[in-house]
Amino acid sequence: MDMWLIMQSKRIQPIILFLFFLSGAAGLIYEVVWQGMLNLVFGNTTFATTTVVASFMGGMALGAYLFGRLADRSGRPLRLYAFLEIGIGAFALLFPLILSMVGHLQLAVFRAFPTVFYNSNVIKFILCFVVLLIPSLLMGGTLPVVSRFFVTDLEHVSGGVGRLYGFNTLGGVTGAFCAVFFLITSLGVRQITFTAAVINLLVAVAALGLNRLAVTRGVQAIDRKTREAGKPEQQTYPGSVRSIVLIIYGLSGFCALAYEVLWTRILAFFLGNSTHAFAVMLTTYLLGLALGSLIFAKVLDRVRHPLTLLAFIEVFIGLFALFSLWEFSILGDILGGSFAALGGRWGALIVSRYFGAFFIMSVPTLLIGIAFPLVNRIFAGSFQGLARGIGSVSAVNTAGCILGSVTAGFLLIPAIGITKSVIVIALINVLLGTAAAASAMLTGHKVKWAAVATAAAVIGVLAALIGTPSIRFHSLLAGHRLIYYSEGASSTVAVSENERGYRFLVVNGVYEVSTDYNSLRTFHMLGHLPLLLHENPQNVLVISFGAGVTSGAVARHDVRKIDAVEISPEVAKANSYFTKENQAVLSDSRVNLIIDDGRNYLLRTLESYDVITADATHPTGSDSWVLYTREFYELCRSRLNPGGFMAQWVPVHALAPVDYKMIVKTFQAVFPNATLWFTNDYTILLGSTEKLSIDFDVFSKRLQEPQVKADLDEYDLADPYAFLGAFVMGGESLAEYSGDVRLNTDNYPYVQSSEKRSQMGTNPANLLELGESIESALPLVRNVTIDPEALRGEVERYSEVVRHIIRARGYYYMRDIERQIEEYEKALAIRPGDKNTTRLLEIARPLFE
Repeated sequence: MDMWLIMQSKRIQPIILFLFFLSGAAGLIYEVVWQGMLNLVFGNTTFATTTVVASFMGGMALGAYLFGRLADRSGRPLRLYAFLEIGIGAFALLFPLILSMVGHLQLAVFRAFPTVFYNSNVIKFILCFVVLLIPSLLMGGTLPVVSRFFVTDLEHVSGGVGRLYGFNTLGGVTGAFCAVFFLITSLGVRQITFTAAVINLLVAVAALGLNRLAVTRGVQAIDRKTREAGKPEQQTYPGSVRSIVLIIYGLSGFCALAYEVLWTRILAFFLGNSTHAFAVMLTTYLLGLALGSLIFAKVLDRVRHPLTLLAFIEVFIGLFALFSLWEFSILGDILGGSFAALGGRWGALIVSRYFGAFFIMSVPTLLIGIAFPLVNRIFAGSFQGLARGIGSVSAVNTAGCILGSVTAGFLLIPAIGITKSVIVIALINVLLGTAAAASAMLTGHKVKWAAVATAAAVIGVLAALIGTPSIRFHSLLAGHRLIYYSEGASSTVAVSENERGYRFLVVNGVYEVSTDYNSLRTFHMLGHLPLLLHENPQNVLVISFGAGVTSGAVARHDVRKIDAVEISPEVAKANSYFTKENQAVLSDSRVNLIIDDGRNYLLRTLESYDVITADATHPTGSDSWVLYTREFYELCRSRLNPGGFMAQWVPVHALAPVDYKMIVKTFQAVFPNATLWFTNDYTILLGSTEKLSIDFDVFSKRLQEPQVKADLDEYDLADPYAFLGAFVMGGESLAEYSGDVRLNTDNYPYVQSSEKRSQMGTNPANLLELGESIESALPLVRNVTIDPEALRGEVERYSEVVRHIIRARGYYYMRDIERQIEEYEKALAIRPGDKNTTRLLEIARPLFE
């Protein structure tokens, strides 16, 4: 009879594995999507993101602990599992409404107690934990509950738990990959949530059906029958040893998530800062865990000395983590070679990224994945308390994971840097292996050789900790020298300088600010343009302080207050290396530097502004895409005073044409009177609450104000005709240019995936098309006190000059330097001696020669 029952159970098991795979896919879809949605409410700072993850994992730990105990008392674990899935799906359907309510509650709290709670991360954590408590609690309970049915006896704990964990994690890999690479842009964020909820509900229906089948055929009676047949009830290890193993595994979880934080920070230098790059890192890490459990699950049930094996697993996790520091030294060459070998397109980029991430993380994550089913076998006491044991193991490990991620990001990196942090965590792993080996000796197993081996490993890692110099992770270009480097909780910031004296601000390997002529001209125009056109600007908000150049340009004007928001405190500290370019702007009493997420600051503040400038990083960035959506522009408009302006920097050359037009169309959907301006390499979208009308007389006089003129003279912008010549188009022409492309929204963040459509490179097509679309700014000009024909002639000549410059930049990105120079020469023929064109030509000629 027992054999018949077990056979029936084994027929059901593949179905259970498939359902658990689907459940894992839905769970990671939620984690990816909800983290994005929660960051819109709580902010996109490092602490806010950590708060979301910690709240999610904290709920899962609590759920594993509570439902593990409940499952052992349940006669029908499959039915309980079905109810958990129903609860997860139902919550997901209500999540947008709940999040909206919590968002309003957060604003009410911050606005009611601004001096006490305005920057209170404790309040954010409490609210976030409350939001995620129910779904994460239910998700955390699924593994111990299903294991109660799936594992038929103590002799197959590793095999059963390992397969469940592996399939669930593999489902998570699939869910996260599909969500980021396909579903968000094709279905939309809210629709993905609903789709995942449907998956949960379908899994619940299937589980209820299997529960009915199991009851009908008597499979639920396996627990009783197997115990009656003499299956072991006694604890396989003494309670003291099991407690030690539980502590070891909790600390192992601490190390596992610390590694993920550290590796992700380092890999960002090689893989980039895009949403796709971070998806590659996450799914590679999870894939290693899944494969480790799946491949070795059954083998672990036949291991004679699991404690000894655990000892060596912990030691080798530490040693391979240590080895990863050397692997990073050759990773750049590996990525470059594989990318070129695969054809150099976007698909090749993703494959090479996966190859690089797997090169670093494969062995350690495989070992981490093996440890989970192994520890469950060691910790299993009695069959009757199986789910409780699995729940305790999961809960302790997850709690360790939370502590590890927070400690690595907020304590270790700022205190000792990334390199030493990796070595310290590796040392902890090796010490855990030593503790496991000592525990094995308590069981009577003679493992002197294991103790000697682990002791040698400890000495080796200690030597590495003392002798290994800190590696400075940065993407230093040829001919650059490093003049500043800082590893902080939120980012790694470097400042480099090349042979020509240009300085570069590098954040997590991405070159954000350069002091070359074209970049500085853009920063200054971004700061000056809206203030020159505003009737009486007093309050100004600069989103993305960066090196402070735009804020310095704003400070040249007679304004009352300048609020400058910067997400990274490490970036703000590096501004001292750009005091010449930003004119020591932080010493200006009118400037208020705010370390915060720009969008979240706007959401919470009650301030209103005459001018808002936004100079975020690339729209595909994992932390900057939120500053290019319709909702962000609507938020900015709601904070503008009547007659106010918003200026948005857009990298025209670094987006696919459809995505560049999408940003333009989205901006104009909120600011119908928007205009587009060009400055050598970039474009600026200028939005206003009212129709743009340029008082030429006032505009010209402002350009002659001593501080403004001195600032703009250096970048050949003090001439009113030069400024008006930078106008590209506006109104109906701008709407016609963007065409019928979609809007970029929080729910459909299409531009986030522009990396795929732009093929990772520059897009000369945008520039060449803009060159054919230039219109005159004259229809916007009024109160002209000079000869109108003279004005028309000057503005039209400048427009033609800009047309040729735009074309020249297009040819530059096509690597056709000869035609680039020809366009500059045509521009000089129109305006002989034009300073801006002359400088561009001086830069281009050495490239041709």
